This record gives sequence, structure tokens and C-alpha cells, in this order.
Amino acid sequence: MRIRFLAFFLIGYHIAFAQTGINSPWTWINGDSTTNALSVFGAQGVSSNLNKPGARVYSFQWTDGMGDLWLFGGSRTFPGGNLNDLWKYNSASNEWVWMKGGALINEFGIYGTKGISNPANTPGARSGGVAWMDTNGNLWLFGGAGYAQSGSLGDLNDLWKYDPLSNEWTWMKGENVITSLPVYGTQGISSPSNTPGSRDGSTGWRDTNGNFWLFGGEGRTTPVLGGYLNELWKFNPASNEWTWVNGANTADQNGVYGVQGVSNSSNKPGSRSVCGSWVDNSGNFWIIGGYGYSSNSTSNEELNDLWRYNATLNEWTWMKGDILGNQPGLYGTQGLAGISNVPPARDGVATWKDANGDFWMFGGYGVSGYYNDLWRYDLNSNNWTWMKGDNIINQHGVYGSMGTVLTTNKPGVRHSPLCWTDNLYNFWLFGGRGYAQTGGTGTLNDLWKINSNMLIPLTLLDFSGSARESDNLLQWQTSNELNSERFIIERNLDGRSFTTIGTIDAVGNSSVTKDYVFYDKYPCSGTSFYRLKILDKDGRFNFSKTIAVKRANDFDMLLFPNPAKNILFVQLKGEKGIAILKLIDITGKTVKENSVNVNSNSFFSINIEEIPKGIYQFSIKTKNTIFQRRVVIY
Repeated sequence: MRIRFLAFFLIGYHIAFAQTGINSPWTWINGDSTTNALSVFGAQGVSSNLNKPGARVYSFQWTDGMGDLWLFGGSRTFPGGNLNDLWKYNSASNEWVWMKGGALINEFGIYGTKGISNPANTPGARSGGVAWMDTNGNLWLFGGAGYAQSGSLGDLNDLWKYDPLSNEWTWMKGENVITSLPVYGTQGISSPSNTPGSRDGSTGWRDTNGNFWLFGGEGRTTPVLGGYLNELWKFNPASNEWTWVNGANTADQNGVYGVQGVSNSSNKPGSRSVCGSWVDNSGNFWIIGGYGYSSNSTSNEELNDLWRYNATLNEWTWMKGDILGNQPGLYGTQGLAGISNVPPARDGVATWKDANGDFWMFGGYGVSGYYNDLWRYDLNSNNWTWMKGDNIINQHGVYGSMGTVLTTNKPGVRHSPLCWTDNLYNFWLFGGRGYAQTGGTGTLNDLWKINSNMLIPLTLLDFSGSARESDNLLQWQTSNELNSERFIIERNLDGRSFTTIGTIDAVGNSSVTKDYVFYDKYPCSGTSFYRLKILDKDGRFNFSKTIAVKRANDFDMLLFPNPAKNILFVQLKGEKGIAILKLIDITGKTVKENSVNVNSNSFFSINIEEIPKGIYQFSIKTKNTIFQRRVVIY
């Protein structure tokens, strides 16, 4: 993997001022405000507010069905080396758990038997590979630069699966040695013998059918030739087979751009590594930038081209950005979209998708240094907006007090951090290589959150609720409303799967404080969770924080055992009539549904023998209320 060196100079096209931004949405949540911090492991499997992963870059990441982060490995600066520790972060408790793997650097992998899990199995230390989560909540990782079963540091092509319920790794595919060559087979046709070659710096997606996709990176295509790649591969977890789908089977390819916005079978992004990626609401894959080849380059360059891939058509479309490398970009005015706006060329960015389906991008490394600018891409208008951060390179972070939102807060510049979106569409950022609060460049372990309710042109000063004799009263207060249309009030019993219970029109435009009230005239017993969906006149929306209102518990449900296997028992008190039962998986799909007739104290069982193991939401809906619980099936 290419090692980043900080360039201590500016070039003419960077505007020479720093920007902290008004109503900064950043909050420093966890970790250190210095570089190169070491891990605090604690006891394996035990959560603690003292635990924390050490500073690192090029780590693997997953987001589970609860909106929590999983982190594996990466590379650290001091003492330098690769890691193979597995961590989980619970955003509700703000605590890390060291789940598996070693506490040392540069550890070899323990492969065991291919296809068979074992408590001793573990991938070797590595960085810069690709991670996916399957529909059952298992974590998968592929390749990277690191250590195989023995020998020296090199690129890998091994594919691993981790089961969170058993806490075990399984070596699924690929080789247990470094620098393995690809087996392409016939393009478009899967085969048990097909496999991508060893590589690092690739990107990936998961499609709506549960297949994993792999694009680009840096690796070997023949025994003597290697370089940057633009291959596109698909892996089917059910058949355990790879398919070479698109791109060249030789390295260092220039891009074929075609006409901007027009799909064509001959279009191809140039070979590249460490590009940003998203999946849109229609299931299309997107990439931006990276380090590689533009339309006419003869060597690696920084890129800022934006591409969309349609898996049904097997075609790429060049959507935005430059066909040449090392371009300066154009910031425009902060907060205002513009047809000419485009981020400067870079690689190693953090990416998110918001509640509207629009894309967000932060940081990265460019021609002359590191960035900490935050951008939004609107799919409908095909326009970029510079939202926050600095439009000059190599800026330090402003941390403030941990856990406190301040308008001056901002992360320092960084390259290849981890990023994920929680279930409330808040954006999270962890680590990478760059600047902390002071000092020079290094690896980081700071954890930041962008509060999603601060990404809209409205300031929500307060949102609260209280239980009254016959209803629940909700109250909120705003200031600085700009083109606000209405508030949609949503409710649920577990704070995750919300339903609309009412709407209130917004003032629209106001610079003074405005008060709103809403009465939930049909409240549920026990604890109800509420949030506001805040809608603007241009169709954009975002969510408030979630609040809880507790009433006297007239009804009750018991669900056991949990975790469960084969049979799940339910006891329901205080309800009469028809009840609808559902089991919903982490993708939101209903996997089991039926109805029962209940009385004031009902006891019944549910057969779950045919349900795949995983994490589910169990729901019972009656005439008066909805009961929901999380259940684990093993």
C-alpha cells in the first residue's frame, strides 16, 4: 500500500483561510485528541468506558442492525505495524468492547480448515481490504496488505466470515499465502475456481440480493505485472463463488468517460485504489476519486471523477468531476449548491448517505496534503455543496470538551478514516491518518459524530414530552427556520421502527423563536418513543433526537428464552382480541407472520426452526398497542 507523506506547502489554487462554520454539527465523542494513541483492551468480551482501540488507518468496518460499529485491524504509525484486533462500539452506551484478535502487531493468521469455523481461527494482521455484512448479520472481509499464515508482509486475497453469535471466524475462500494471482474465468460466469488476485485499497458494496461486490485496488494480475486495477467482481455468499463482471484483467487502465450523464457499455472508470463509495436508494453503486488513472494519465494521479454503476445493465456512467487528474476543484460558497462546484481531487475519503438518499463526503488526501472539508452531493440536481470544514489543507482539529456540541468543533484533516451511519441517520467518523489537536501528522483514534438534526436549515432548540391523564404532550422549539414546510411526528415502542401519528405545519421562514405542541391522543401503555421528521419545502428532510415518554404499564409481554432456538414462548397480559405477530430481520424483511386470538392472560409458542440464526425484531400488534422486542435466534 502506498504510504502517505505530508506535504508542507500550499499551491496557488487553495484559498488561504480556515473555516469553522456556523452551527457546526461535529461532536467529539470518544478517543484521544493526540496522534498515535495506544489501545486500552480491557477484558475480551467485556464492555467498559475505559476501553478504546488505538490509533489506526485503513481499518475494516461494518455497521450492524442495531446501528453499532464493528472495527477490525488496520495500520498504526507508532510503533508501526498492522493489527488484527476486532472491536465493537455501542453508540448508546458510548463504550468499546474488544471482541477477538490479538493485542500485538503483525500477527500471522490462523486459517484452520476452509469452510469450517473454529474458536482459534483468526485473520492475520492487515489493512486496506474490503468488508461486507451479509443478510444474517455475519461480518465478511477480503484481502488487504498484511500477513498470511506465515512469511512476510504482502497483499492478500483470503475471504473470511465472522459470526457474532458464536464469536468465531471461518476461512471461506482464497489463499493462505501472500501475492496470489487472480483466476478470472469467463467474464459474467461464476465458477468455484474463480478468484480475485491479492490486493489492497479496493472498495465494495452489497446489493439488494445479498451479493458482495469488489472494485479496483492495487495488486498483481500476472506473475510479473501488477499495478492499479479497475476490475469489478461479484461474490455470491450462498454459492461461495466469484464472478468477474466488468473491467480489464490488466493493470493501469485509463478511464473511458463517454458523455457525462449517459450510460454506455464501453464506459469504464480508470484503474484506482482508495476511492470513496456509496449505494443509492435504487441499488446503484457509486465511486468518487481515488489514486489512479484518469482519461490520459501515464502514471498515478489524484482523481475527483464521480461514477455510477448499474448492475442490471452492467454499465458505468460518468456523472460529475474531471476527466483529468490532480484537479483543484471549485468550492463555491459554503452552504450553496452550484453546478460548477466540485471537490478537489483526492483519495481516502469518508462517505455517508443521509435520510434523503443524498451522499456526503469528508476529508481525504490530495495533491499537496490532507483535507477536512465536508461536502454533500444531491442526486436529483447532480450538484455538489461545500457544507463545512476548511478549504485549505493540513488543518488541526478543534475538539472542545468531549461530548459537548460547540460551534467551533471540527475534526482535523485525515485520510482513510472509518465512517458509518446509525439508525437515526447521524454520521460517525473514527481515526485515520492526519492531524489531531496539535503537532504533526500521525494515526488517530478520535471518534466524532455529526448530529443529523443540525444538517438542515433549522435550529431545533428543544424537544420534550410528558404523559398526561388521557394523552401524551409533545413540545418543541425552533429558531432560524428557513423554508421549513412541516413536522411529521413519529412514534414507536423501541425507538427504531417508527410510524407516523400526525403532522404540524411549520412557520416556514423565521429568525425568532417559535413554539410547537402536539397531543398524542391515543398513547400506548408503557414507554413510547417519539421523534420529529423535519421536512423542508425543497423535499429534503431530517430527524430530531428521539425522546421517551413513560405511562402506567397497563399491558405487558414476556418473551423467552432469548436467545432462542427452535421454539419461542410468548406471554401476553392485559389484551383481548386478534394479535398480529411478526419476526423482522435486520434488513427490515418480515420472515414470519401470523395471527392469534388472545385473552387477558395468553400463553403460546412460536416455531422458529426454519428461521436462519441472527438478530430479529419481534412484534405483536393488538387493537390497543404494539409490543416490540429484540430477539436473537441461534
